[in-house]
Amino acid sequence: MARFSVKCEYDGKKFDSLEEKDMYIKLVDLKNKGKIKDFDMQVVYELQESFEVEYGSNRKIQALTYIPDYIIHLNDGSSFATDVKGADNIEEIANVKSKIWMYQNRSIPIYFIGRCPLYLGGQWVEVSNGVNFLGKLKLKYTKLFPTSKGNKSKPMKWTTEDWKKFFEFTDMYGIFYRWDKTITERKKKVK
Repeated sequence: MARFSVKCEYDGKKFDSLEEKDMYIKLVDLKNKGKIKDFDMQVVYELQESFEVEYGSNRKIQALTYIPDYIIHLNDGSSFATDVKGADNIEEIANVKSKIWMYQNRSIPIYFIGRCPLYLGGQWVEVSNGVNFLGKLKLKYTKLFPTSKGNKSKPMKWTTEDWKKFFEFTDMYGIFYRWDKTITERKKKVK
């Protein structure tokens, strides 16, 4: 669960954040249109079973679990997991647990996804994979649309078409976009 998130309920289901609820609505729509086969919510994976220690207070250590927000099953029979985040920061504990989960479930990729309406026009993008994409996007945005302390106007919102001029993405099954590289970075490599 993201810090500062707002718990909510929708369609008889409880969500840890508004972002999780919005992704649920999107996945239901994709399923109804036949673009994905199905999805599961909040599936618990045991990363390490519980055990007892025989020193100190002889206590039982609870199992270490990881619960991705969604397991999405595609029409081709493959699956992947998503963890919805409200910003480009990923909690350290989720990052460590996801690495253990990836080690144990190597055939099922996991993606941390989020969105930033000001810079992305409300589109879902991957915010993990060792890339601070939203940080790069904000930097590009502020270079193109500088604001000074005296400028009281609100920053212009980017549409999907605006950010596609500067960044290349792979459409991940119509669910989210995965950042490839900035177009300017690609041009530098060509020279």
